[in-house]
Amino acid sequence: MKSKKEKHQEEKNIITETSTLAVVRYGSQFILAIRGFIIASFLGPSLYGLWNILKTIIDVAPHADLGAVKGMTREVPLNAGRNKEKDNIIIQQTAFSWQFMMSLLLAIVLFVGSFTNKVAIYRTEIQLVALVVLFTNTYYYLKDKLVSEKKIMRLSAIEISYALLNTVFGLGLLFFIEIKGLLLGMVISFIILFSISIRKKDITLAFGVRKKALKRLIKTGFPITVLVLSSILMHNIDKIVVFTLLGSVMTGYYGLAAFISLLINYIPQAMSTVLSPRMLHKYGRTNDKKQIQEYFTKPSILLANGMPILLGLIFINIPWIINLFLPQYIPSILTIQILTLSLFFSSIIKVPTEIIILFNKQSTLMYVQIGALIVGGLADIIVIKMGYGIVGVAIATAATIFVLSIITNTYCLRLLDMKKQVEGLWRVYSPFFYSLLILGAAHILLKELIFREVIQIISMSVLFVIGCTPLLLRIKKEGTIAKGLELIKKRMLKK
Repeated sequence: MKSKKEKHQEEKNIITETSTLAVVRYGSQFILAIRGFIIASFLGPSLYGLWNILKTIIDVAPHADLGAVKGMTREVPLNAGRNKEKDNIIIQQTAFSWQFMMSLLLAIVLFVGSFTNKVAIYRTEIQLVALVVLFTNTYYYLKDKLVSEKKIMRLSAIEISYALLNTVFGLGLLFFIEIKGLLLGMVISFIILFSISIRKKDITLAFGVRKKALKRLIKTGFPITVLVLSSILMHNIDKIVVFTLLGSVMTGYYGLAAFISLLINYIPQAMSTVLSPRMLHKYGRTNDKKQIQEYFTKPSILLANGMPILLGLIFINIPWIINLFLPQYIPSILTIQILTLSLFFSSIIKVPTEIIILFNKQSTLMYVQIGALIVGGLADIIVIKMGYGIVGVAIATAATIFVLSIITNTYCLRLLDMKKQVEGLWRVYSPFFYSLLILGAAHILLKELIFREVIQIISMSVLFVIGCTPLLLRIKKEGTIAKGLELIKKRMLKK
């Protein structure tokens, strides 16, 4: 058993690493957001729609390894908790080699497919995507390896470096050769990053596949990678449907909406990234469910009370931002607002999903997510056929993620043997609906009283934050954010 001092130190480490990674990811995403707005403005809705489809291919590609790398992220910290760290060398080597082989195969398929007549107009772009896929998959392996080893600070350095490199080279080439420049910028960024990572020994180019280890990794990781893949597809199937049924211009509008809404998703991602290896390590050592409960309750309180405030402020302010900086995307404003609010439901899925994987129940959740993906895709098609356009697609997507989040959180509570499951769900969801009520009241009240747009938006933002005071007090009571920022400050001063 750990002493109180050790537990306190572990809590400080979790807070520091979560806060640092969140700050780094928001810094990275701020850089990439500026990059994204420039890309959207320069390409225009039509080419931006094409870019979104190519990006979807790149985002899906890392999961071509059938889950071997995701299996590694579960097995490595578990082995560390069970004092079987020697097995991890074989596991990492097998995962890396298999992932590279499958990436190479996928890149060859894309390259050969680029010579078909149907995609002849985009031949060069698809060939570059094939090259990007090869590098992207190795980049994701590197990130998952660092997560499994609890090297969160190193992970943070790599993510911010990639954001800077990708922005400099991607934008530099964008103005000369458009989408081709963006793809070449990614390739150059990866080459620089891998050169540094090899020199720092973050990644070792050791090839070799052990069949027994591979079989175990795929058995463990396949359901996990399906979960991740279905989550990615759930956030991209709507774009694919829009592209197929409404064309590239509407995909450009919808793609910008999806891009902006997903920028907010890095706090829950940072939490799950930091907590996952620690949960696995602890469970591997103790095999005690009760010691895992706090990994659900504390993050849930922070996310449930903090995210609605952030999302509400973005909902209020996004119209003037689009009007001022991206006037050609004005038709996407309502879609952006809907997807922004729906992000609350996807944010509270992250941590319970990691807990479900911890208990090796990912197969059950896999079928649930596949079902949600199919239902969501069909709903998108139906609302378009009914004439509701991209706004209808956004509502259908939000509804699908809402239902999935309820199922995921309920299943997590059951696995943790936590009593009063209805009360637990109420604590997670009630802050969102409370903030939605405050948002609606502020909008109705100030729309009638104040007619000047700038004053109206400022007043609405202030009134909304005041109305959300109970949520802020709950966050302050936990003290997590304040502790995190203070620990980051101390670490920076020491350096």
